Amino acid sequence: MKKYALIYRGGNVEEEMMEESMKAWNDFIQDLMTSGVQESGMPFEITGKVLRNGDITEYMDSPTSINGYTIIKAENLGDAVEIAKHAPTINHGGFVEVRPIMAMDMDKAM
Repeated sequence: MKKYALIYRGGNVEEEMMEESMKAWNDFIQDLMTSGVQESGMPFEITGKVLRNGDITEYMDSPTSINGYTIIKAENLGDAVEIAKHAPTINHGGFVEVRPIMAMDMDKAM
């Protein structure tokens, strides 16, 4: 099994849909945990700093901002994409990047 990052971007949930959206996320994550494919993951707060070319600026939320991530295990990229299709952000104008995580031998890197 390889590791993949599901990177959640964008999306907008109306206030009256927030409770339903949170339930959908809880169900999605619970399904990943129950099936044994989730390794880790967390949502991000809408605050931070950006470092670029020696400058430090305030993070500015945008329609394509990264909102969170989940690390999963899957046989191949196609299987990881099938898992990502169930991410609730897709139902609210957001999207999911599915990225293979490069295996590294940290003993050799040191």
